[in-house]
Amino acid sequence: MHCDPRFARVREVFERHFAEGEELGAAFAVYLDGELVVDLWDGVADRHTGRPWERDTPVFAYSCTKAIAATVLLRLADQGLVDVGAPVARVWPEFAAEGKAEITVEHLLTHQCGLPALEEPVPVEEFEDQAAIAARLARQAPIWEPGTAHGYHALTYGFLVGEVVRRVTGKSVGELVAAEIAGPQDLELWVGAPDTVINRTARLQA
Repeated sequence: MHCDPRFARVREVFERHFAEGEELGAAFAVYLDGELVVDLWDGVADRHTGRPWERDTPVFAYSCTKAIAATVLLRLADQGLVDVGAPVARVWPEFAAEGKAEITVEHLLTHQCGLPALEEPVPVEEFEDQAAIAARLARQAPIWEPGTAHGYHALTYGFLVGEVVRRVTGKSVGELVAAEIAGPQDLELWVGAPDTVINRTARLQA
């Protein structure tokens, strides 16, 4: 572990949380002007097995992947492959159903399209199927007039943005992240991690 003396207080707080039983396992890093000044980790990644938390233990990012998905789509826009001001239906025709013909790609990116949740019960295993969930969303009507309100699309954002990406490129967000972002930058970043990564990922504990 490493901690620049200027950030000694950070290390003290980090270590105290473990000493007082407030943390099971965690890591914390800070870069300042490109320099790694804090790099701390401690505890266990899986309390059931006692597997320790290592410097490179992967963790689930959850909603941080919304920014990654948006980045992938905006890269396509920068390449002239997507017009964010154009209707989603231009690249995803089925999306025009139920009064959604004028919803733009920008509305998807900014949580304004009115599809914050799936109306129908969905089997858990179906969430692995991008096209199937996208088809469900395409059949839905927005619950507000798109562009007039904002509502966090917690569970639908990735499927909406991801389907635009898939329709334009034939590839998933995860495939493009691996090929064009994580790979070239040598980043330990996955949207859809392989089993070799999942097996060493920190296990969530309520």
